Amino acid sequence: MLTLPQAQRLIIAALSGDEKAVKKALRDIRYIMKHNFSAYRSHRKSRLQLLK
Repeated sequence: MLTLPQAQRLIIAALSGDEKAVKKALRDIRYIMKHNFSAYRSHRKSRLQLLK
């Protein structure tokens, strides 16, 4: 799921008409989402350990 700033960044890049800007925006968003998911899993793992 995209955050509002990520969606705005993607829309601005798309409206600019610059294909490179769109590709960079998608690449950056993918990078952020990947790292956010990794952090989510790490924190979830820690929380589950606390519950045991």
